[in-house]
Amino acid sequence: MVISDYRLNVNYDQRYFGSPEIVRCGSCDLCFARPMPSGESLADFYGNVYRDVGRPHFADPKNPPLPNDRHFSYLSTLTSEIDMRNVHAILEIGPGSGEIGFLLLTIFPDLKIYCLEPDEHSQQVLRDRGYTPVSLASQIRGDVDLVMAFHSLEHFTSIDDFFSLFDEKLKPGGNIYLEVPNCPFGDGFDERPYDSPHLLFFTPKTLTDAATRRNLRTIDICTTGHLFAEEFKSARDEQSIYKDWTPGSRSSKNVKAIVKSALPERVRSLAVDFFRSKSSNSFRFNAYHHLHNHPDSWLIRAIFQK
Repeated sequence: MVISDYRLNVNYDQRYFGSPEIVRCGSCDLCFARPMPSGESLADFYGNVYRDVGRPHFADPKNPPLPNDRHFSYLSTLTSEIDMRNVHAILEIGPGSGEIGFLLLTIFPDLKIYCLEPDEHSQQVLRDRGYTPVSLASQIRGDVDLVMAFHSLEHFTSIDDFFSLFDEKLKPGGNIYLEVPNCPFGDGFDERPYDSPHLLFFTPKTLTDAATRRNLRTIDICTTGHLFAEEFKSARDEQSIYKDWTPGSRSSKNVKAIVKSALPERVRSLAVDFFRSKSSNSFRFNAYHHLHNHPDSWLIRAIFQK
């Protein structure tokens, strides 16, 4: 059943995603884009375009982002459910600039963290931060104890394709740690400004059902993150900046990032502290990364066991 049109964040991306609709599966309630873009289009998009200069997910490789409140909350959830003394090898899917791995290796320096990341802009940053990039999980020696994927599963055209990436490498009893957007169409999600580049749309129930059908045990699942109203406002602001991006263009946000990277670290730190002190909402906004199970939170965080 068709439930919505598909909304683009960056207009240029239509050449990769086309003009799909969003439909709901009658048997499992999972929502997804139809028709899906081709594998060739997505390989080009994620390899060369997604994190290109001036786009929403660009990160200057000379000044990669450091872990923030969100990444510390990932660590809190992880260590509340999993004994890290039993984790020796991790595979992260789509780590981008690798903030969570950078944080983990700072605390647990003996970890081995592999990653599957197609983006050419991120490869050297990930190596510098202690990751071992691989093009296939079969290149990993031995099994992994933990698979992590934060905001990756929703970019796949098939849930099976996602799980098949690591199924043979995740040891029995190993864990899968996921975060995806919460997308309750008809109950708070319909006012979102855009969908792209997401292709699969989950609720806590559809994510749990997908895991159960693959014989995975649910260790923990919760909603978390900013409330829909705040997240959608931020998304609309982002869309106004990036919607007309084309290759070679620079958004106003990107110009600000270049100026910021040119400032000495101490000056940047003082500037951040100053502007935070002027924002009455900054503490409340960041705190949502640590508050779970609010029905209007825009994220789903889950740990499953094989």
